[in-house]
Amino acid sequence: MTLEQTIRDLKEKLGYNGSYQRKSKYLGKEFDRKKEVQTINKLKKAMEQVDKIHSDLQYPNTVDTVTRVWEKLNDAYIGLNTYLGAIKDGKYDGKIEQD
Repeated sequence: MTLEQTIRDLKEKLGYNGSYQRKSKYLGKEFDRKKEVQTINKLKKAMEQVDKIHSDLQYPNTVDTVTRVWEKLNDAYIGLNTYLGAIKDGKYDGKIEQD
């Protein structure tokens, strides 16, 4: 299997189709802080699980050197914490608008 095919298969499996760039399905609705925090916590927990699975690899440091998996997970985790802080500060309260 080629790298391109592997990437296509993964995008299909993960449902990636650029939908994150589309308008929010919540556009025009009131921002639900509690729901958003719960979703962020689910994402963070999933990332923690991925990190644990990554550490179960026989050569986790070698894999990380090539893929930078841990670095990307860490960046995403930090980004979610930044977003969480902005939510707690009320930055997103009100009607949901297009970014």
